[in-house]
Amino acid sequence: MRAYFVGPLPRFLVSSAVTLGMAASAAAGEGDDQHFSWRPSLAVATVYDDNPRFQHASLGPDASYASWIQPRVELHYTTPALELGADLGADARIDLSDSSLSEQFYRLSGFAELGLLPGISLRLSESYVPVPRQLGRPEDDTGNLVQSQRAALDLHYWRELSGSREIEVGVRGAYFTSDGFRAVIPAGGGGNVVDPNFQADFWEGAGYLEVQGPVSARESVFALGQAGYRDYSDSRRSAHTDASVQVGLRSRRFRGAQLELAGGYGLLAFQSGGDQHAFLGHATLDYQMPRGFRGLLSVANEFAANLAGNEVVQTIGRARLEKRLGERTGASAQGVLARYEDEAYGRQQSVYAGAEFQLWRDLTRHSRVELDYRYWWNDADETANAFRQNRVMLRFVLHR
Repeated sequence: MRAYFVGPLPRFLVSSAVTLGMAASAAAGEGDDQHFSWRPSLAVATVYDDNPRFQHASLGPDASYASWIQPRVELHYTTPALELGADLGADARIDLSDSSLSEQFYRLSGFAELGLLPGISLRLSESYVPVPRQLGRPEDDTGNLVQSQRAALDLHYWRELSGSREIEVGVRGAYFTSDGFRAVIPAGGGGNVVDPNFQADFWEGAGYLEVQGPVSARESVFALGQAGYRDYSDSRRSAHTDASVQVGLRSRRFRGAQLELAGGYGLLAFQSGGDQHAFLGHATLDYQMPRGFRGLLSVANEFAANLAGNEVVQTIGRARLEKRLGERTGASAQGVLARYEDEAYGRQQSVYAGAEFQLWRDLTRHSRVELDYRYWWNDADETANAFRQNRVMLRFVLHR
């Protein structure tokens, strides 16, 4: 663990927790504590994973059994001009079959948001959380997570114009850093090299402008432009500019449905050359159906730089269906299908798909049990990235 992570909590998170505690005490002393809330919880899970290292089938089975222990407390305090929040937790993953697969992460974040003037707010935030290191692999799997820290400052402006139109402007500056992880980096001549201890340390700045206006009582159109720059400390090759313009429609025309459609143009320009131009777009439908069903559908074509600073182009579709089976029981099913190209592998195509099914039941007002099954599949031109995985999780949650 690197020097600037020494100590149980980053300094800002400590100050956030202390400030929240002082605010709560002051509110309680004045007999007005409705602005403060806190929610502790504890989750304990047993996990079976038949391929925790994402190995190709030719390497044989490598199943594992693990226990996950995840304590957490959420704190929130708000006044008309100031909002404070903190989400503090740990994530200990103890593998019972192979200790080398055991990991411990921290999920700590805090923010302070100040209303400067009507419509103008300033937000300071910091997070110390695990993030996924590679596309094509499950985002919450132990083997695909790396601890990171991110500090950001956001300035946001919103105003309602004549004719019920709205304008929103935002700028952000942030610094991101991570523990070391294995990364594939493009090299000269079309090849690539493997860095066993790559650290994603970068500064970034970004801004956006969105204008929205109604076309009917239940529909509006919008235009969104954004641009940003990212500069890696240890990889000058990865410094790049990211810009895009999109126009779209938001609709509530159909009862119980929220629809958003957008399309436009984007540019990803690396300092070392190799600009990428693409048509971008997305569609999202959130539909509250009869008999307690809720469905969510989305599809998007997007590009960006991944954690290692490599250019990635991705087309991804997601679907989710939820159903309440009674007052205390529910079930859900979701799937994802995507195709992506990673610059580090010479833009070879990879296709991944995942399906997940979950059944949950509230045992009491403060406890829940969940049973979860997930299947993941990755078919890649780069054979080393192709794998299949089954995971079963039984999870028990206690909360306030």
